[in-house]
Amino acid sequence: MLISSATALLAVILSCIFIVGFQVYQLNSHMRDDLDAMGEIMAISLGTDIANRNRDKASEALKQLRSQHSVRRAMIIDDRGEVIAVYYRDPGAPVSLGDRWPRPEDCNIFTNCLVIEKLISYRGRNVGRLLIDSDRSPVYHALLGSALFSIVIIAVCSLVAARLSLSYMRRISAPVEELVATADRITEQEDFSLRARKLGEDELGRLTDSFNHMLNRIQSSDIGLRLTSEELKRRIDELKAEKEERERSQERERHLQERLVEAQRIESERLREARDEARAANRAKSEFLASMSHEIRTPLNGIIGFTSLLRETDVSADQGDMLEVINSSSRTLLKLLNDILDLSKIEAGKLEIEKTSFNLRDLMEEVVSIFRRDAEQHGVSLELHMAADLPLFIETDSTRLRQILFNLVGNAVKFTDSGYIRIFVERTVDGARSQDADPESLLEFRVEDTGIGIAQDDQLRIFQLFSQADASTTRKYGGAGLGLAISQRLCQMLGGEIRVQSTPGKGSQFSFKIVVHSRNAAAESSLANRTPRQEKIAKQHPLNILVAEDNPTSAQLLQSMLARFGYEADLAMNGQECIDKIKERPYQVVFMDINMPVVDGIEASRRIRAHEAKIKAKVKLCLVAITASALKGDPERCFEAGLDTFLSKPITMESLEMLLLKAIGIVESNAT
Repeated sequence: MLISSATALLAVILSCIFIVGFQVYQLNSHMRDDLDAMGEIMAISLGTDIANRNRDKASEALKQLRSQHSVRRAMIIDDRGEVIAVYYRDPGAPVSLGDRWPRPEDCNIFTNCLVIEKLISYRGRNVGRLLIDSDRSPVYHALLGSALFSIVIIAVCSLVAARLSLSYMRRISAPVEELVATADRITEQEDFSLRARKLGEDELGRLTDSFNHMLNRIQSSDIGLRLTSEELKRRIDELKAEKEERERSQERERHLQERLVEAQRIESERLREARDEARAANRAKSEFLASMSHEIRTPLNGIIGFTSLLRETDVSADQGDMLEVINSSSRTLLKLLNDILDLSKIEAGKLEIEKTSFNLRDLMEEVVSIFRRDAEQHGVSLELHMAADLPLFIETDSTRLRQILFNLVGNAVKFTDSGYIRIFVERTVDGARSQDADPESLLEFRVEDTGIGIAQDDQLRIFQLFSQADASTTRKYGGAGLGLAISQRLCQMLGGEIRVQSTPGKGSQFSFKIVVHSRNAAAESSLANRTPRQEKIAKQHPLNILVAEDNPTSAQLLQSMLARFGYEADLAMNGQECIDKIKERPYQVVFMDINMPVVDGIEASRRIRAHEAKIKAKVKLCLVAITASALKGDPERCFEAGLDTFLSKPITMESLEMLLLKAIGIVESNAT
């Protein structure tokens, strides 16, 4: 309240000071304006008298200033500096022409003077000056009156404010003192049941209510704290008992821990033994798969190879059909073997993606050409639709892409008895980028057919291992149920996934997307210039070739295939015989089977490279590894032993031709 009163009083004082100052300013301005106007009028009227040097009239004119009580003196000076007339407000004041007159700019409200100087002109010529000196007594009188009035106003306001403050303080202090007294009693007695007496319904009354409500809360909390304190005491006693029991339990646990550590040690030893057994079993599994791959692929190599050679001879139609059945059955068996090996590698996490550049259209046309005859036998049209904006060459794993397409198109041919099978390849919307700006593309492959279709409930199951739509499908069409499961996993490894849309009785659509890298056609000119099988390559590139193969069937097959290209290859039945023949006759290319008796292909290759280094051979042999093994690490072991490239069984004319072209390049490179 005191602060509010002091603030109000300060506001009143500042207001009075402002009002008084403004009045003084106005009076001073009016006084200057009046004196200036009067001087201007007198200067105009005195022009003729001063020009004629009429002192009497000049004195009479100055006497008119008697009506202005604030004018103390006035003086008229001619243009030669001679005083013409003088006026003093006090008649008894001595007349002294040497009195100093202040300059107009030296006069202000604090110097109690106001000087006006006016030029006296006559016919455009200055004939003298009029000086008027006035005091500021009217301003000071007004200032004094306003100050006294302001003091009275301030005093009255102060008395009224003091009276009101005392009245309000009595109304405020009583409730506050009641609150303070109640707080003191509660502090002394520690009794939270006491309450403050409410003295009004104003803000202080509400404050009292809030204070009492706070006491209610504190009292409730105090009761709760007491109950909690009793509960804590009881709980402490229980904890002490529990601590004693826990100490006894810890002693028992210590003995149990010792026994557990011993049991863990025994279990750890057992787990290490189980781990070692599992690793040994995994190695045995890998070796078994490699052995089975070799043992199965080797006869398959002979069957497929000789069947291929026999089909190119003059055979009857019936014989051709039987050869086709043999070839189809062999490739089906080979596909099943590949699926089992791929599944084993995928589950072991050892299947690797090998990206290469290849012609996309050539791959698609190869897929269509392989299945076209089977489709025609079913009375089904097989169509290929490739978008115009597809890159000519792409970079991805062509083998795995071909494997996925073989599975999807093969299933479409198998399960479609009429209508059509259409293969679409196009860029998707989010992957259709400028080839020059961004070589990465997202390609979508779709295989649509008008086959038997798949029920909605079976569309997820077909991607599980060893699963088909239903048992009747397996009985009618056959199959191991591995193709789609492997294709799904291969597609995921290529950065996509397979989707299916199907209606029973109307057909199915399988689609998948993969990320590929577009390759510049000029950079792939060597790929584009590859041609189909060239007859009699030996005429253009004569080579001495040695075949090191212990299996007579495989050896005879490879020699027969090489003969188709114009080469007569020598034969070695084991690694040691191969080494001996190389020392006897200069060869350019050696086809080296990895698994041979006496000395295997890996060791034979090491000895051959060591022999070349010993004799400082100018031209190195091109060593080609021939293997049907699926054991991981074979490529690395072969390259470390000095082999240049690989040829996997079963061997086809196409794969042999590609290998010969590569070997010729290696031989020519070594010769230079």
